[in-house]
Amino acid sequence: MGYEPIRSDDEARARRRGSAAMVGVFGLVMGFAVLARDAPARFWAPLAALVGAGGGSSFAASVALSQPYDKNILCYLADVDVTGWSGGHATARVAVSYTPSDSDGLWIWSEAADVTAAAPSAQITFCRLRLNAAHDVRVYVRSGARTHFVHEATISTGSLGFDELDVGPFAEVTGSKPSFPLVTVQHIVGDETSTKWFGLLSLDQEGYVVWYHAMPTNRTLYSVFQQSTKTRNMVIMREAMDYEEGNYTNSYLLEITPVGEMRVQYENACDGDPLGFTQFNHEMKLDGNSSKAITLAYNVRDTFGNYDSLEPLNPKLASTWQSEHGDDTPVSYVGDQLVRWDRATNEVETVYDLFDYVDPVSNAYLSSSYGWVDLECKDERKSRGIEWSHGSSAAVGMDGDYLITLRNLQMLLSMEADGSGARWALASDSSAVGDGGAFDVYRFDAEGSKFWEPHAVVATAKDEFFLVDDGKSRPNCTGATTTCFSRAVGYRLDHAKKQASLFWEFEFPLRKGAGIANEEAEDLFNFDGGYVAKLDRDRGNESYIVAFTAVVVDDDATTGHPAFVFEVDAAGDAVSKIRLPRVPTTHKSGSYRAEATTSINGELFTRPW
Repeated sequence: MGYEPIRSDDEARARRRGSAAMVGVFGLVMGFAVLARDAPARFWAPLAALVGAGGGSSFAASVALSQPYDKNILCYLADVDVTGWSGGHATARVAVSYTPSDSDGLWIWSEAADVTAAAPSAQITFCRLRLNAAHDVRVYVRSGARTHFVHEATISTGSLGFDELDVGPFAEVTGSKPSFPLVTVQHIVGDETSTKWFGLLSLDQEGYVVWYHAMPTNRTLYSVFQQSTKTRNMVIMREAMDYEEGNYTNSYLLEITPVGEMRVQYENACDGDPLGFTQFNHEMKLDGNSSKAITLAYNVRDTFGNYDSLEPLNPKLASTWQSEHGDDTPVSYVGDQLVRWDRATNEVETVYDLFDYVDPVSNAYLSSSYGWVDLECKDERKSRGIEWSHGSSAAVGMDGDYLITLRNLQMLLSMEADGSGARWALASDSSAVGDGGAFDVYRFDAEGSKFWEPHAVVATAKDEFFLVDDGKSRPNCTGATTTCFSRAVGYRLDHAKKQASLFWEFEFPLRKGAGIANEEAEDLFNFDGGYVAKLDRDRGNESYIVAFTAVVVDDDATTGHPAFVFEVDAAGDAVSKIRLPRVPTTHKSGSYRAEATTSINGELFTRPW
């Protein structure tokens, strides 16, 4: 990975001419330059400015740097007009190289733009700048096999007004430098009484904020996101509470550009009866290279019976429903739908209503995981429902299917991606899956392989998937800091045996095999959410990103939850750790998800030609 901007051919020729023709003082200067050739690239900036203009063969350019993007102050615009052309060349490429002024050699390159003698102007948007920091910027022109240095300047970025974000590294990075260039997370600045800033942050390998997207602080519950590798746009699901503003919008699907401009947005509102409450939640995954994306949505049914139907699931909730609604009022069960959003047409379609495959009568699973959901609609005659299945994540499979985790049922479902029906179900408790119905019922290879309150499922190969086992319903999980622990897990399927085998896991700080009692006492417990994925590695060594995004660090629930992001090797050992500040208790799910990304707007660590 090359961190320094290359020296232009004009610079190199000028140094060669100078060393051959000059003696005395100038020769001593050049000798010193030779001795310092391995110094950080900023050493060469004054020398480059001096020699880049020599010899009459350099390209020349007029360059203006500005910050025109009001949604993101960490992206700048370079207006470049090539005014002098060298050696009869009529085509060239232009790029910007830049670095934080106080960084040793962390030079970044923009993508290159094409110019010609007939159309000599280019606009280059370059991102991945640090908040509240000075940056050295250089502009280069490439023509043929030669690179020409044409401009140098220093810019200073603005701040967001919160020291937590603006001053120094936002996150603490320990161990090796992560191999992934960026990690993007949700973060909230505030305390237990108020939210002062809410949004997404991208952090560089040193833990500094280099991109952000702010969201409304008073109306956002949490968000889930994925960056498009094709367009570099960020696609987001945002849960909202706009009903407090009087319009009953409960969630949004949106796509923004790297500079924060809105490309498309879908608003979801409940304008009628609470049975029509379909709030988007918990997921945002792009469906290949198409314009489609999948998410989850609530689905409410009251056709499964009165409080008696709730008794086998949770007697306490059944008693509460009876006391609040009487003997005859049917229970409003909140299940899940898998929905698909077309960003090109801004239309949403239901792929699966999961009540057609699992329901609280056929899959009567006794659990303490169930809770209440506020069904905020214009007609508030019946404004609470029982959160039954709790879809917690979804993923595009590698074999023409979708994978869906149901947290409250300790279950993973495989559904045909074309909407034609179910494939298989894997559950940690057999009562949750029953006889399977439309599903083939798969089992675990061992008791210790089971997951509890699964999140963040991802398919990495045919018949291979990973997820985060939060563990909140794990047997003997009675104390968050004493007997509960979380882990990231990888499974392989044997369809002939209808079996899922655990082949990889990561918990921290202990390694797998430390013994269940030690793991319960020592390993991190993630209250909600998380993330795991296999990283793309050029060197061929398997590596993973694991995030525990709402970690319980003490018994004082008012302190909030920090997030931990790890790079983990194939053996399940952490090679780097990123600790993010705590998220206040106003958002119990903490940062909820973290994702490794390679760039904000196509920037590189190596020359773009």
